[in-house]
Order: sequence, then C-alpha cells, then structure tokens
Amino acid sequence: MRNFFLSPQRLFGAFLGLFFILYGGCQTQWPSLETQTRLWTNQQLYDDVWQTIERDYLDPSLNGQDWARWRHRYDGWLLNEDETFTAIETMVASLGDDYTLFMRPRDMAEQAMQIDARLFGVGLELMKLSGGITVVGVLPESPAKKSRIRPGDKITSIDGQSVSMLSIEAAADKIRGAEGSVVTLTIERTNTPKNAVPQHWQETLKRAEIKLHDLWIDALGDRASIGYIQIQSFIGETLEADLSQAFAKFRHKKGLIIDLRGNSGGLLSNAVSVSDMLLDSGVIVSIEGRQNGHQAVIQAYHANRGQLFEGPVAVLIDGGSASASEIVSAALHDHHRAVLIGQRSFGKGLVQKVVPLEQSAGLNLTVSRYLTPRGQNIHHNGIAPDMFIPEHNDNKLVLPISTHVADLDTVKRQRLQQDPVVKAAIRWLDRHCRHQPSTNSAGASLS
Repeated sequence: MRNFFLSPQRLFGAFLGLFFILYGGCQTQWPSLETQTRLWTNQQLYDDVWQTIERDYLDPSLNGQDWARWRHRYDGWLLNEDETFTAIETMVASLGDDYTLFMRPRDMAEQAMQIDARLFGVGLELMKLSGGITVVGVLPESPAKKSRIRPGDKITSIDGQSVSMLSIEAAADKIRGAEGSVVTLTIERTNTPKNAVPQHWQETLKRAEIKLHDLWIDALGDRASIGYIQIQSFIGETLEADLSQAFAKFRHKKGLIIDLRGNSGGLLSNAVSVSDMLLDSGVIVSIEGRQNGHQAVIQAYHANRGQLFEGPVAVLIDGGSASASEIVSAALHDHHRAVLIGQRSFGKGLVQKVVPLEQSAGLNLTVSRYLTPRGQNIHHNGIAPDMFIPEHNDNKLVLPISTHVADLDTVKRQRLQQDPVVKAAIRWLDRHCRHQPSTNSAGASLS
C-alpha cells in the first residue's frame, strides 16, 4: 500500500506551492509604513486608557466585569482617530459611571475654560447624565433664574431640535450665543410627586453675560439679629477671605444662616476652609480611593483653625446643593454644629481627575469619593435635612426682569423675608440662640 503521509519537508513544500498558486500571480497589498504607524499609535492610546482605568478607577471590580476582555478587543481595527475615540468611549461606557468620560481634543480644550463652558449664556450648569442633558445648577441673577427651570430638570430640545443625539458640547454650542439673542429650551421635569404626570414646557431665554458672585450677605430677623450668608458657588479663589470678613461682621449676631440652596459645588479646598471656620476640631471629610488594589481611606481633612462664629447655625439645602455644598452640610451636621433645613441634597460625592493623553485627548476618571465624618457615602444618597420644608415657587428668589442692578439687594432682602425656608431657619435660631441680639443691622454684598 502506498504511504499517503507527507514528510515535514514535503508538507512545507506543498504549502509554498499552494501559496504561489494563490498569490503568485497578483501583487499583495501590505499595509504601508504610515498605516502601520497609525495603527500602533491608536492602539497605544486605547491601551493607555485601559491601563489607567485598571490601575486608578475607584471601583476595583470595574463595574463587576472582566476588564481584560476589553484590552485586545479592537486590535487591528483602529484605523483612524474617530474609530479609536469611539472604541475608547465604548469601553469607558461599560463602567456605568456618568462622571468617567473619555475627553476628545475639543473636550480637553473646553476643560481649560471650565467655568465659561458650563454657563452657556443663560446661567445653567449642565451635565449629561444617564437620563440626558440635566440641569444641575441655576445661577442667581441669571436669565435662567427668572424661569421655572430647576436643578434636576432635563432639556429635551433646543430651538426645536432634539438633544437626544447631541453631545454636551454640541448642546452648549446651540445654547450659547450673542448677548441679547434668545434661545428656546424644551424642559422635562420627572422628579414630580409620586404618581404625578411628568411636566413638559418651553422656556424662551434671552442670553446675557453671566457674572459670578460667590457670596451675598445680609442681616435678617428681629432687629437684624441674625446673619445671613448665601454661598452661591465654591469656585472663587477669594471665597475664604470674603467669608472671613463676613464672619467678622456677624460676630455679635445671635445666630447665622448659611444658604447653600442651588450651590452645585466647586473646589474641595473651599469646602474644607468654610467648614474649618465653624468647627473647633474633628474630621471634615474623608477621601476614599484605591490603595493596593482595594478601596480605602487615603486622606482625611481635619478642622484646626478654630471657630470664627460661635453662635447657632442653620444651613439651607435643596436638590441643587451638590458636591462641595454637601461636604460643608455634612461636616457641620455630623459634628452637631448646624441644623439642616430644606430638601434633600443632590447626591454628588465622587471625585474625578483629568488624565492628559496623547493626541490632545484626556480621561475624566473617577478616582475617589467623599465620606462624611460619620463615614457615610454622599453619592446618589444626598443629605436629608433635619427639617423638611417643601419647595415653593418663591423659594428660589426669582428676581423681576425689570429690576435694576441697584435695586437687586433690596428686592432680594424682601423676598428672603417671605421665603418659607428662611423663615423656618429664623424661628429655629430664635429658639436656640445663645447670644443677645445686636442692633448692628448693616447688610452688604461681597464678590
């Protein structure tokens, strides 16, 4: 019988023969050096993001998935920049974290102008959360402040165009515009009372220059015996100095109201400084992050400055109080330094860092989270007030469109006197005061 098994030498020769039969008569198109370089560069960017997330992301389980499955998923397919960016965005989205985002070059450029990029000319602070483009803050004395729009509302269309397919940047472009021009936003409110039908309406806003003022102070109550401080943002570099001046001005008042309603946050350092001014000692906030592959407390901030005001304190919060506002509220509350009045806060307790990448891109990565002095996680939970006061239309101190700048303090003061949350705070302070009221009744605006 003939032996049909080929030796290794004959088998190799047969393979070569078949190769030349199939390909010998044509020119094979191998990738050019330029294409190979581009593939390597794109794959390297993708892998840098993969490794950064594996090493630094807050949740060691990476949303309970096998992270290794993503590493070589697109090998050989990342032929251009857009395909690479889309592949990275798909991988990042698997974390299920609204705050961890791949930032294309344009996103990184706008990050450098973070404040301007989020104000949009009508005074709205926006984020793209899982439910769509969501309002997280409404700036005082802005066009949006005069409208019905509140934190938690969603924008479904801009000038008649649906935002469902728009990035936050594209939506920003459509909302921004020349001063005096108008933009029409379609608003959806789903956080209505149980069993209530979601509300939909349109708001036409006239664009204006948005000027930030971190602090507004006044004196309220009988014989102006209670100090009132509205902290509108924790962004400003002068907040600590301005607040020190305010505490000095109010040192003889019998009580103090700190209004954090609608304050969507800012700098951690400012939140720590504000808390430190009202505490003698103790933990202000702890930061939990990754350490040796596990979640652990990696840093804690303590009070050591000493109280600049010693009377009782009422802190006002609502659904627009987020991040830095929640750090201050929780610190004062957990140390029994203040009573919280209003509505449950927003619940934003994650910390992100921006990681610069090649190709002018970046990664906004969740690396840690805030814990209150009692060790509670703020994120998604928010902070419940000690005294719940339902929101009313007048709670937001909407200023008349026709009001002149010179009259704003007077109008605001009048509305504060009628604000049910402020009135509740004044009643509480009257019952818990430890100092005799002062006749010093001057009010002022700081910026």
